[in-house]
Amino acid sequence: MLSDGDVQLLQSRVNFYEMCVEQLCDKVPVYLSRQSGVSNGSAALVKALRNVAASEPDRRIQNALFLFATKHDLIDKERIKYRDCEQQINAVLDEARRLQIKPLKSILEESPQTRKNNLHRQPDPTLTVHSHFFETHRVKSLKKVLRKLLTTELRYHCRVIEELSAVLSVVDGIEA
Repeated sequence: MLSDGDVQLLQSRVNFYEMCVEQLCDKVPVYLSRQSGVSNGSAALVKALRNVAASEPDRRIQNALFLFATKHDLIDKERIKYRDCEQQINAVLDEARRLQIKPLKSILEESPQTRKNNLHRQPDPTLTVHSHFFETHRVKSLKKVLRKLLTTELRYHCRVIEELSAVLSVVDGIEA
């Protein structure tokens, strides 16, 4: 059974969580689209590398430039994961809004008198359940968002290290 103070605290936590979800909905797509938007600049770099390589007389430098351009293409394909990440994060945040924040806010917006069962004059017992469910879901949702962002970033950067390490070893093997 929640007191009016508990209800107000829960209401402020729901409002704060809603604000956090809205911030994530605003900022995450901007960040992720910048990551996938690097593809345009990357395509220009790859084209320049191939042009330089085509006119390079030294075969070792030419091969290193072509290899770098090829690896850059592979890395660029890896950026697609950022779009997948954005879709999954948007789904988690939409679920938080639709299934958790909105229903609980509508329950909390009722006055304390309306929350009481008119027959027994007892506080609504479901509010405690909703409160517990809210806290559990809030933590799970934020954990999902953070995990998805982290795994996407790690996957991309590991792939970059994996692909470009091969180019670095070829470049280090070139003697003047």
